Amino acid sequence: MGDVTVFRDSRLVPDVDAIRACYLKKHPDARWWLPDDDKGAHISYWARFDPHDVYFVGGFGGEHYIGQIPLHLYQGSPPILESEHGVAGRILIEQL
Repeated sequence: MGDVTVFRDSRLVPDVDAIRACYLKKHPDARWWLPDDDKGAHISYWARFDPHDVYFVGGFGGEHYIGQIPLHLYQGSPPILESEHGVAGRILIEQL
């Protein structure tokens, strides 16, 4: 796994209630860190981004890549389902 950094071109989202509901459906434990919470731990806001360029930094050893990824490949790649690959901590525990 690696990181994707988003630069430029972010916009405020018009339908915050729909975005919040969608986000909480996937990440229910994150309700304490939602944007627009006066008692929240962070100052944040909902935004939408439309990527025009992807620069990837990730991996190590023989499984690594640092560089540009063509946008059509990034957008056309299938999602990695948690049921297929799990999460990093779970994989580590299962391998022990």
